Amino acid sequence: IYMFVYILFAMLGSYTLSKRGLRFTVILAATLNAVSTWIRFCGAYFIHQSPAKFIVVLLGQGVSSLTNAFVLQVPPSVAVSWFGAHERAKATAIGILFNQAGIAVGFMLSPALAKQPSDIPSLLLVQASMCTGIFLVLLPIFEDHPPRPPSTASIQRRSPPFISSLKDVIKNPSYVLLVLSFGIVIGVFYGISTLLDQILQPYGYDSEDSGLFGMLIVIAGIVGSIIAGILGDKFHKYKEMIIVSFACATICFVWFALQ
Repeated sequence: IYMFVYILFAMLGSYTLSKRGLRFTVILAATLNAVSTWIRFCGAYFIHQSPAKFIVVLLGQGVSSLTNAFVLQVPPSVAVSWFGAHERAKATAIGILFNQAGIAVGFMLSPALAKQPSDIPSLLLVQASMCTGIFLVLLPIFEDHPPRPPSTASIQRRSPPFISSLKDVIKNPSYVLLVLSFGIVIGVFYGISTLLDQILQPYGYDSEDSGLFGMLIVIAGIVGSIIAGILGDKFHKYKEMIIVSFACATICFVWFALQ
């Protein structure tokens, strides 16, 4: 349900960011994230009938999935609004890095805290507390723009109408090709991440091992994000970097599939 809901509402996330601004989008995403974790906890802890428990937990997962449609739009916008032109690639990479770091923490934390089904409510309570804490930190301090513009370009920047921008990018063959390529790579990554436990079980690995493998996959991506951000700001060879990255990813996926 997680990625399916994202596909349905990704355009809504982009539209909200374009029309309502960075602060509104970030606070909305943090609110939905906190609410979703408490729904899941309440479903797992307070409801004891199996069908109702599943429905409530699934509802919480759906709300969390909706959060994804808003939060994944944020790193490039933060980079444009808060950083100068020579810093934006690194800023975007760092924003994506922390998203991946959260996934790594999830891979590590979940099997450590939930060793048996009765431990799941405790895990969900920890998640709810963390997400609520993030919301409470963001609410008073996060703003659309810094007190001083990072560059002259950021002062003069005007976002074109959302529908007009959407039509322009759909008509751009290079952009469509890039979206399809990126979508395939991300789809394979999330597919492996979701099914990693089932993939590794026949080879004698348990849930904790799967969590460790998942964390290592994400850590490798974090290192790659840092390197890509530094190289992008220094050389501005974005097309070449994309080709090399996709070629390396393809080789690694093929090697993984053949093992």
